[in-house]
Amino acid sequence: MARYYTLAKAQEITPYSSGYPWPYSVSVCFEGMPLPIVVAEGVSHGTSSISLSAADALKAQWHAHFAHANGAWLLPMISRMASGETVTADEALTAYRALHGREPDSYDFPI
Repeated sequence: MARYYTLAKAQEITPYSSGYPWPYSVSVCFEGMPLPIVVAEGVSHGTSSISLSAADALKAQWHAHFAHANGAWLLPMISRMASGETVTADEALTAYRALHGREPDSYDFPI
């Protein structure tokens, strides 16, 4: 099992959500997974997600998603991951706690 931490999440009312708050999230695994970043959005059967490499998560097509999820603060860490630097869960969790004053949600995903 690999542990993913949901380090960014927020909701927005979009022109396509019929007035319903549309959730966005970014989860990160720090256990050496080849696709450590998961971006997700939507509700119930309208939910979609994708697992990305750190390098792919930095591509311009994902910038808006990070902004919608209030996850722009993660981009420097993900950039370091993409360059091969080790970023630890402790480092990310410390930053998350400083920003939000609580622990992030997390989940285990079978390898």
